[in-house]
Parts: sequence; C-alpha cells; structure tokens
Amino acid sequence: LGLTVPDEFNSTEQWPNFIHPIRDQKHCGSCWAFGASEAFSDRLAIASKGKINAVLSPQHMVSCDWLNFGCDGGILYTAWLFLKFSGLPTDECDPYTAGAGDVASCNSKCA
Repeated sequence: LGLTVPDEFNSTEQWPNFIHPIRDQKHCGSCWAFGASEAFSDRLAIASKGKINAVLSPQHMVSCDWLNFGCDGGILYTAWLFLKFSGLPTDECDPYTAGAGDVASCNSKCA
C-alpha cells in the first residue's frame, strides 16, 4: 500500500480536547460497554471537530443492552449493534453505578 506507519502514536497529542479520560469499571465485567462507549465518545468528538463532545453512558449499555450480559460480560460486536440501533445517552443522564457488580434496571428516561 505504500503507507508509512509511525513508530508511536498518541491520540491525546493528536486530538488533545477530544480524547476523554480512561475510566474504571471497578468490580463489574463491563469492559465491553466501556470499550464501545468510550471509543464512540472519542470518535464522535473527533469527527464533529468538538461540536459533539460528550461522554456517553456505559451504564446504559450495561442495564439496557439485552444482547449482552451486564456485569457478567459482553461482546463488542453486539455492543456496536446496540449503539447503532438504540443510540446512547450521555453519562450525565445515566451515570455509572454498576461498579459494585449490581446492575440497575434500564433507565427509560434516557432511552
């Protein structure tokens, strides 16, 4: 392809105002929800050049994505399907509460 790949790349240097901090899932197997929601939050900020710069809710995915298993794990592919077909509210609307391993019911006010 003739592409040159850099020896290193730091997205926080490339897009300093659009990469959100890494968050802690604590004692809940919600890495699938954090991975999807954080990647999408960052990509949305980058693609919109900061016009949309919100932290999206992994909790909403943990509680509402019935194709995955809440704190018992999930599959990134189905998490992306949930994002595509259901959307995702901000973390402000549905903050993360599953850190102790307890999954709250789906917050319909944010759905």
